[in-house]
Amino acid sequence: MVISATKNDVIWGYIGVVINYCGSLLLIPFLTFFLPSDDLGLWYIFLAVSNLAQLFELGFNPAFSRNITYCLSGARSLSSKQRIVAFDEKVDWHLYRVLTIASRALYACISIVVLIGLIVVGTPYISFVTNGFSKPSYVLAWIIFAGSIFLNLYYLYALSNLIGIGDVAGENRAKSFAGLMKLVVTILLLFAGFGLIAAAVGYLVQGISLRIAAIKCIRQHDDISEGIASDKSDVTLPEIRGVIRDIAPIAWRTGVEQISLFASSQGASLISSLNLSLTDTARYSLGLQIANAIATVSYAFIRTYYPSYQSSYASGDIGRQREIVKRGLPMYWICEIILGIGVALIGLPVLSYARPSSVPPLGLFVFISVYVALLNHHSVFCNLILSTNRIPFLRSFVISSAAGVVFAALLSFEGVLGVYGLVLGQMIPQLVYNNWKWPLFVMKELNLSYFEMLGQGMRYWSNAIRSLF
Repeated sequence: MVISATKNDVIWGYIGVVINYCGSLLLIPFLTFFLPSDDLGLWYIFLAVSNLAQLFELGFNPAFSRNITYCLSGARSLSSKQRIVAFDEKVDWHLYRVLTIASRALYACISIVVLIGLIVVGTPYISFVTNGFSKPSYVLAWIIFAGSIFLNLYYLYALSNLIGIGDVAGENRAKSFAGLMKLVVTILLLFAGFGLIAAAVGYLVQGISLRIAAIKCIRQHDDISEGIASDKSDVTLPEIRGVIRDIAPIAWRTGVEQISLFASSQGASLISSLNLSLTDTARYSLGLQIANAIATVSYAFIRTYYPSYQSSYASGDIGRQREIVKRGLPMYWICEIILGIGVALIGLPVLSYARPSSVPPLGLFVFISVYVALLNHHSVFCNLILSTNRIPFLRSFVISSAAGVVFAALLSFEGVLGVYGLVLGQMIPQLVYNNWKWPLFVMKELNLSYFEMLGQGMRYWSNAIRSLF
């Protein structure tokens, strides 16, 4: 069973990004208008806590997705070591069932553990940054938000299945539906006067909607349903344990990588809440959210082809791998530059009309955008490496993120560099190594020159645009 991205996948990839991530940007004017600066800063702290909690899935989400892709590509067994060599033309549907059942059981356990952690550790932290829950609405908003984190973690099993079977269009349809639901519910509740609680309820509705839509998309695959029905064997507990044991070595390394990436971006929001005011935290977090949205749109195209890249690697089709990189990376930089300029010239001035005190100044936004663009650029290459079941970048990620946290903490104190220190402290360690090392690593393996690749890609997209007219 060959997994290959289609035009429909690419189209829905962008639709999903626009609705899900740009929908979050559409919320910004409403949040900045209806929420006081302190409440807005607290909301971004909530989001940072949520992103931190998501890390406790420990890298099993991409690990399950990759191994489902390998399974549907004909793998007869799983391995924690680089290339899987035992392949067949037929799909082992029993192995597929074991993978999906194991993922659901594991996420149930993880989500329960995280919920306990949010109650025991998260509640005192939120109490600290809000001066003992100084507003009654803070308590209810935190309870709702903690419950939504629990559900979002548990429902990851549905998304990992969708990505694994190569249904990128279905994944993005599910995300689009969930993003629209969050947008509508949050705006309605903000107008109704619910403040921070409105944002928390919207986040909860998004998680529930995502699960409903993802399950519906999976059930629309008749070939998958027929394959599952053809397997009459029972899935046993030892088989579930065996699958988790096989993928755990690569999964936990992926988890450490994700923790490092969190520390290199979202972690600074938690640092700023300790060193800076909630207003400065809101400025930094808003700039970071916009920069991350731009980056997400920018790598949407190549992300759509990750399952194809994995399948091509498994079958040894290096030519197909090269084509994916040649088209994907130039599109990343085209979108980064165009969207970055658009937000700087149009987006920020518009947001300033709603609540100027919460909007980052142009210089800070440009600084954050450059850092995020470079960070996500090398992360794209690391995801390509990860698609080959290897994580050679783990140590450098850990060292760079740890150094970034230390530097950001030291440079962000009032009287030093303040909010600019948050960005500079994280940027320096990445520039020293990761920003250039991993793009060069992939280019060498594919026997490509980086600038030659960019040139060929730009010519491809130039010809594609001219052919439309």
